[in-house]
Amino acid sequence: MKNVAVIGAGISGLFIANLFKRNSNYNITIYEKNSSIDLEKGYGVQLSVNSIKLLNEIGFEKLQNNEKFTPEKINFYSNENLNKICELDITDFNSRDCKYTTLKRSSLINFLKTDLEGLIKTGYNISKIDQQDKQIKLSFENDEVKECDYLIISDGVFSKSKSLISNNQTKPKYNNTLAIRGILTKTPENIDSKNIALCLGPDFHQVIYPINLSGDLNFIAIMKYQLSEEEQKNYSLFNNNSFIEKVLEKIPIKNKDFLDDLKELKIFPVFVSD
Repeated sequence: MKNVAVIGAGISGLFIANLFKRNSNYNITIYEKNSSIDLEKGYGVQLSVNSIKLLNEIGFEKLQNNEKFTPEKINFYSNENLNKICELDITDFNSRDCKYTTLKRSSLINFLKTDLEGLIKTGYNISKIDQQDKQIKLSFENDEVKECDYLIISDGVFSKSKSLISNNQTKPKYNNTLAIRGILTKTPENIDSKNIALCLGPDFHQVIYPINLSGDLNFIAIMKYQLSEEEQKNYSLFNNNSFIEKVLEKIPIKNKDFLDDLKELKIFPVFVSD
């Protein structure tokens, strides 16, 4: 039996761990640097038909229907006046078993970790990766050392594992945009709350979509925003009320009408990696 180690217990790491778990030729272990798996409430995720096809390989179709939503259209609006531009019928891409789906991120994570009980080790922050013959040696900051035959790196854009392997050749870069997200408590005027609403404008766009049958609406906006190198490294900045107010002031006027209806508001910088 081959030992497989997965670094990172996010969506991709948990998904591939589920695939390996279904093959008796592999023994799988997931190492997560945080003390627990992040289960932020509310925030949504959109899953394409191809994503659903993959997730059905590990039983996603068994997830309760009240935990997910299947929108039929993407409606495009102008940010300038919130007039509708056009629509895309996404049911054209659906099949009987695979439909474009939206749901809470926490619901997806809960589903992915259900069958991995005992295989996820939290509090394991990688410090060194060595390959000796056909074995890979993993050293962690808690002084534990583990060996595996195969290593899967899925610890995100700030991947420490990838940096260790590439000798810091793959540093993430700030791409001059901020993401603003939250949950809407009220449907904005002229917006179809049963489908995905994409509002487009220069240097700012936002997406609103339902994430369950209860009518909860996910909000995510992307805004062009310059940050100094010092600001990029100051993660506490994004919890600072004066900074948040400064960012929100730059939202186009037409989009400010429903800011008071946003709860669990969070702002964070968007980084990209080679």
